[in-house]
Amino acid sequence: MTGTIPVTTPPPPERPDFRRKRRRRPIWRFFLALFLLALIGGFAFLYFRFGLNPLQAMKGAVGIGRIITQRNAPPFDGRERVNILVLGVDVSFDNAGAARTDTIKFVSIDLKKPSISVLSIPRDTWVEIPGHHAGRINGAYQLGGHGLAERFALAKATVSGLLSELTGEEVPIDHYVRIQTDSFVKIIDAIGGVHVDVEKRMKYDDPSQDLHIDLHPGPQFLDGYNAMCYARFRMDWEGDYGRIRRQDQLMQALVEEVKTPEAQQKLARKMGLLMSLIRTDIPEEDLLAVKRIVDQVGMAGIHAATLPTVPTKKGRADVVEIEDFEMARQTVSEVLHGARPTVVVLNGSGMTGLAGEVREQVDPTAYNVLAVGTTLEPAPASVVLATPGSAKAARMLAASLGIAEVDTEHAAPDADFGKDVTAPPAAEITVLLGGDYSQAMSARAETTEE
Repeated sequence: MTGTIPVTTPPPPERPDFRRKRRRRPIWRFFLALFLLALIGGFAFLYFRFGLNPLQAMKGAVGIGRIITQRNAPPFDGRERVNILVLGVDVSFDNAGAARTDTIKFVSIDLKKPSISVLSIPRDTWVEIPGHHAGRINGAYQLGGHGLAERFALAKATVSGLLSELTGEEVPIDHYVRIQTDSFVKIIDAIGGVHVDVEKRMKYDDPSQDLHIDLHPGPQFLDGYNAMCYARFRMDWEGDYGRIRRQDQLMQALVEEVKTPEAQQKLARKMGLLMSLIRTDIPEEDLLAVKRIVDQVGMAGIHAATLPTVPTKKGRADVVEIEDFEMARQTVSEVLHGARPTVVVLNGSGMTGLAGEVREQVDPTAYNVLAVGTTLEPAPASVVLATPGSAKAARMLAASLGIAEVDTEHAAPDADFGKDVTAPPAAEITVLLGGDYSQAMSARAETTEE
C-alpha cells in the first residue's frame, strides 16, 4: 500500500524462528487505532480494527518498550477479567499544573466468556476523592499532583472507589490509557477533516478555555477544531449525556473517514504526531489476548452504558450526582458481569392478568423485562422463544417458570401491548404463555385450597 512504513524485526540469532511469517503492517495503523479506541472507550475493538501488528508497533512507542520473552505465558497474569481506565485529558495544559479529564471511560474485558463492556462516566459526577474533599470526578487527575504516576493513581482510586461503593464488590482498575484532546484536533486536521451531520445549532463561547463553538445544523465537513467543538458541546438539556452521545457519533464518523486510502496515506506521514498521542501501561504481550476477544466479539458485541445521574448544585457549582442508586448499581453490574437479557412476556392463554403475574416471578437482577402483552391469536402451549445467543439464559428462565420447551428458531407472535402503548423493541427472550400454563396455575391453586 502506498505510504506504508516497513518495520523489520529479525529473529534472535541464537535460535531460528519457525513460526509462520506474518505480513508486516504499517506501524502508523497502531497509533491510529489506539488513538480512536481511547476517545470512544471501545478499547479492544478499535485497537485491532486496522489489522495492526502490536508486537512490532508497541516497542518504545508509548512508554512501554518491553520485549516479549514468553509468548506462551497467560495474558494479564492469568486473570479472567481486566479493567482499563480511559482518560481524555483536556487542552488546558500549562505550567501551573495538570489538566482535568474531559472524558472518562471504564472498559471491562472478560477474557473467559469473552466480552467487552464500556461505561461512560459523566465528568461532572460528584464523588469522594480519596485523600481530598468531595468534588467533580474529573478533578481527581488534576489533584493527583505533578507526576504522571500520582495523577493516574488518584484517578484510578477515585473511579474504583465509586464503582466499588455502588456494587458492594471490589472493582480494581488494572491499566490506564490517556490521550490529550488537543491531539484529537491535530489528527483530524492530518486527514483533512471529517464528515459529520451536525444535529442542531450550537453556539457557546468560553474565553478562559479559548473555546468558541459556532456550528449550524446539517451534514458538513468539519476541520479538527470544529470537530472538537462538536464533541465538547454540552450546553443543552442533555448536558454530559448529549456530549457523550455526540462523541460516539463523531468517533464512528472518524472510523469511516480513516478507511479511505487518502486518509491513510496522510496519516502515514504523521508518525511523530501519532507517537505522542497516547500514554498507557498495558503490556504489549497482553494486547494479543485483546485481539482474540475482538475477533470473537466484534463491534456489535461491545456493551456500552452511561452511569445514570441527575443534575444538581453543590454550592454554586453545577454538577451531576447519582440519585437512583439501584439503577446505577444495575448499570455497573451489567458492565462487570454482562447485560441482562431482554424479556417480553406474552399472554396467549386467555386468562386475564396472567402475563403480569408471571412478570413478577422473573428475577429482575438476571433479566430485563421490557413489557407484557397479549397475543392476537390464542396459544395452546407455552414456550420460551429466544435468539440463539440467549439460549442458555432462556433455558434457565424456562426452568424457573416451569415451561418445558425452548425454541430458538421461530420469532415471537404478533401481540397487543395496550392502548396508546408503543410496542417494545424485539426482545432476546419471549415468554409465550399458552392455555396449558393457565390450566397448570388453576390446578395448583385448587391444590393449595385443599
